Amino acid sequence: MISKKIIWLLFTFNCLSKALPQTEEIFWWWDDGLISYEQVEEFLVLLEHEDEEGFCSHMEAYLSQSCSTDSIKTIKRKYQYAKMNWKTEIDSLSELKKQRLQFKANFTPFHLEARPDSIFTLTYKRKKNTAILGNLTYSHLNTGIPLEPMKGYFGRFFIRKHSLSMLFTTDTNYGIQSHFIKGEHQLQLHLYSFFKRHYFLTRYQNKTADFSLWYDIQKKQPLARLRLKTPSQKNRPWQWKSELYIHSKDSLQSPLLLPKSVAQSTLWSTQNQKFSFSFLELNLSQKISIPIDTGATVASADASLKATQSIGFIESTWSCRDIRQKCGKPQWRFYALIHAPKKLELFSKIRLQGNSFSDWNHRPQLLFGITLNPEEAISFKNEFLFAENESKKGVSWRQSLQIQTSPYWSFLSHFEVQIQKPLSILPYRAGVSFSLEY
Repeated sequence: MISKKIIWLLFTFNCLSKALPQTEEIFWWWDDGLISYEQVEEFLVLLEHEDEEGFCSHMEAYLSQSCSTDSIKTIKRKYQYAKMNWKTEIDSLSELKKQRLQFKANFTPFHLEARPDSIFTLTYKRKKNTAILGNLTYSHLNTGIPLEPMKGYFGRFFIRKHSLSMLFTTDTNYGIQSHFIKGEHQLQLHLYSFFKRHYFLTRYQNKTADFSLWYDIQKKQPLARLRLKTPSQKNRPWQWKSELYIHSKDSLQSPLLLPKSVAQSTLWSTQNQKFSFSFLELNLSQKISIPIDTGATVASADASLKATQSIGFIESTWSCRDIRQKCGKPQWRFYALIHAPKKLELFSKIRLQGNSFSDWNHRPQLLFGITLNPEEAISFKNEFLFAENESKKGVSWRQSLQIQTSPYWSFLSHFEVQIQKPLSILPYRAGVSFSLEY
């Protein structure tokens, strides 16, 4: 586990992805009771691997949220050629941890990403045809099932709407893919050889379904991932999303790299439903898993009701984090936001939880905050968090600042300090990023 005493100080010459939050925000989700610490670890692993596809999938599963880039509007330039990224963490002893330098260059039709630890990706793209040399991820291979990063060559050649792809790695592994498209339907057939073991993968996609099947030909062990959703349509009063993994213990071996909660469960499933009625929005979510070691079903459910008006919104959420125990580990959250004059937002959050309803006889966690947007490209937020009565954390002060008033640079910072009795201020987490583009 990552020590709470570490001060997360991140200097970045370009954020990991504008669609993804930073490390501090993930820990704030945990502090606010939105996710468990095991889920924090999963999010951090996805950030470390720069797995945007997996991260966004987890946000939908755990938070019922989609990745978004509209938190602040940025100034864009017509031509952007190069970016540089240096990242480090500094602990409470002022020592540098996990330094990373990353360089990105874009000279059409070539795109280069490189790091000093021998990680580089050179991409050539002409029309739809693509060739990639260097570090490869499962997003490049379009498998739909998470695989370990690998080094080698991947090329995709289109024949009208269809395509043929080849994979060769430095470990003498190889693969061949075929991709067929007809209207809204896509079918992919993959055949891989990893470490002298042979695997078959098929993936089918349309507007509502995304199904991937991974099959170990020698062991005859399958692993399946299914994602379903209602078709995208404006003003639809009902939306539904579902994701399902199913596998056996023996099917998990290299090159598979599943999230921890999925790998430890023979069945892992999430569902999210959203109903819209005028100014009201009802969200329901359910999570079910069957751990490999116990075989006992673990289930949880959330229900939230949100009322929105031009002046702001209020939202109330009820959670049963262990349905087997007659709504065991219950949790209640309340969130209210008001749009004040002079581009101000005032908001408050309340959280009350325990192992049972009888444990609710204490002061809930309270959060009060204010957001200021003096200009379109500037956002300034302060939050004061009062921990639950039984917690020893005390009072926390969080601050977030995002600025991009120039197309050549942007600034982003997050920090948190704890105010403890008698009025001692202790650094808790901090992050700073500075982006330069040429």
